Amino acid sequence: MMMKQLFTGLKTLHTDTPEKGATIHGDIKADNIFVEEVRDAVFNFVVADLGDAKNTKTEMTLENKSNLLNLPLGTIASLGYFTGGDWNRLELALDKDNHAEWINLQKKRDIYATSASLWMALTGELPYNVPPEEIFPAIGDRNPQGLSAFRSKYGRNVANMMVRALDEDPTNRPSIDEILAVIDRSLQGNMCSIL
Repeated sequence: MMMKQLFTGLKTLHTDTPEKGATIHGDIKADNIFVEEVRDAVFNFVVADLGDAKNTKTEMTLENKSNLLNLPLGTIASLGYFTGGDWNRLELALDKDNHAEWINLQKKRDIYATSASLWMALTGELPYNVPPEEIFPAIGDRNPQGLSAFRSKYGRNVANMMVRALDEDPTNRPSIDEILAVIDRSLQGNMCSIL
């Protein structure tokens, strides 16, 4: 249930409501995923530490542009990765016609960080073991480390979804709804309870 709980929590943060807007975590990494044992061998997994989170209604607005440019690098930085794929399109934040697209890219950045953290938790390996300056060329040229073992353990659909979630191009990453649908189908098929 780890995957489902983490992506459900992320969906809750990202859900945009007229009253409250949405929240971009911006700092998802292993250190910010808490595990709580609720009873013997039953755990809750929680995305925590919202200290760097930004609200799309109050903080990530065109009127408050400094907050648009001050999101931390999160998991990517903790892995030594550079998030050039997302940040190259930062100019979208400064254009009111593209502001919604920029917010969506930041949500996709949270999806990447959550997926990279899950990959490490489930495989014991970084998704890509390359120097930071080579991370995005490496993604284009190869699959994450341990993909065959991951596919065998968690199923083809979940493995393919994780590969998409780790794509260098944020626009190719699945939405949280797509991710949760794959996880739900896999859980119904009893693929693996860790999902």
